[in-house]
Amino acid sequence: MSRRGLTSLPSSGKTPEASAESSSVESPTSGGVLVESLVLVGRVLFSAVFVGSAVGGHFASTKETAQYGEMRGLPNARILVLVSGVWIGAGGVMMALGIYPDLAGLMVAAYCLVAAFWVHHFWTDEGMMQTMEMTNFMKNISLAGAGIALFALFATVGQDLGLQVTGSLFSFDL
Repeated sequence: MSRRGLTSLPSSGKTPEASAESSSVESPTSGGVLVESLVLVGRVLFSAVFVGSAVGGHFASTKETAQYGEMRGLPNARILVLVSGVWIGAGGVMMALGIYPDLAGLMVAAYCLVAAFWVHHFWTDEGMMQTMEMTNFMKNISLAGAGIALFALFATVGQDLGLQVTGSLFSFDL
């Protein structure tokens, strides 16, 4: 069951209302269980990097991660490491479980953009460090793009994608 009807663009000679009535399409999940399962697997795989980083880097290795942050110029690195660990851990768990997955996409995208420019500023480095930081910068930019795309997807399609605890917090109409 769809929370909003999706319609095709008006065809020639029909009013938008008539076109909408005669050319309604099924919900985006007309693929049923297969589509819902693929989206679930994608959400879980996408979330793994954030939950893993939160647990393994931000919490289990707080001291080392904070030292790295200090080396990269972060003020109050230990506090920022812990706060950002909670932030990305929460975003990752929310995305995996489907608890406001649109908000989760924004959360991880915001973290990735901040980390890319504030920590992985490769243009200030040389040699091997520049290569390593450029790789991390590009990874974070790519993950931010995926988070933004997931935000837009869930805010538009929402609960129609199924296998979610809460559905979306935001709602965009097509």
